[in-house]
Amino acid sequence: MVKRVPLSKKTRFEVLKRDSFKCQYCGECAPTVLLHVDHIKPVVEGGTNDVINLITSCEGCNLGKGARELSDDTAIIKSRTQLEALQERREQLEMMMEWQTGLVDLQKESTRQVCDFWTAQSGLELTPTGIDGFAKLIKKYGVAEVIEGINISQKYLVRGPDGEYTRESGAASLDKLGGILHLRSQAGGADLAPLYRLRNFAVSKFPYDSWAPITLFNLMCSLTKFGWLESELEEYIELCGSWEELIDQFKLWVKTAKNAAASKKAS
Repeated sequence: MVKRVPLSKKTRFEVLKRDSFKCQYCGECAPTVLLHVDHIKPVVEGGTNDVINLITSCEGCNLGKGARELSDDTAIIKSRTQLEALQERREQLEMMMEWQTGLVDLQKESTRQVCDFWTAQSGLELTPTGIDGFAKLIKKYGVAEVIEGINISQKYLVRGPDGEYTRESGAASLDKLGGILHLRSQAGGADLAPLYRLRNFAVSKFPYDSWAPITLFNLMCSLTKFGWLESELEEYIELCGSWEELIDQFKLWVKTAKNAAASKKAS
């Protein structure tokens, strides 16, 4: 007589989960019926406890089947297909995890290289907070843009009596970096030097107003993305008589350009 080896709880759970907790003979589901894990090829006929030989059966179908093998191979084919699909999902999950791990490693390496570039340019070591800040900027703007931003921010570095850049100026340079990258993104990566010049021109032309230069600069960045030329912006600054007049007109042009772009995209 063939000795029946009890199924482990783990094996029973894997089979029930694979079969969606549904009897594969009649389609009844738990908890409406009590489910068993049944041997497709009976143990008395040499059937094993391999998952491929196990199937979910309700109590009625299992007791009714007894030690008789199924009259065709429909159930075993279905079981094998489900098992193969489960294995494929597991393999795909493993590949996704490997891909995600690779992305994390790549981001860490990118951050390390950018931090090394900053240190080489400034001669200053970064704190863990500074390194974390670079990681966030790289994620938002990309490595190439952060490198360009570092080059621009170098103008804020100041040398001390020993000829080395001071840590205070290094902190100031880092503080400016996020704003530089934001403004460059607003301008679509364009060279911002001409826009800084136009902003300074407006500051020298009109009475000082704390909010106006920043607003003007952002508006000029937007207009640059829509194809406006530096000469066109400068011409209008020369014609205007106040901050309010200048900014109101630039806002109108930005709104018009955005509406035109949206209409073009819709069509």
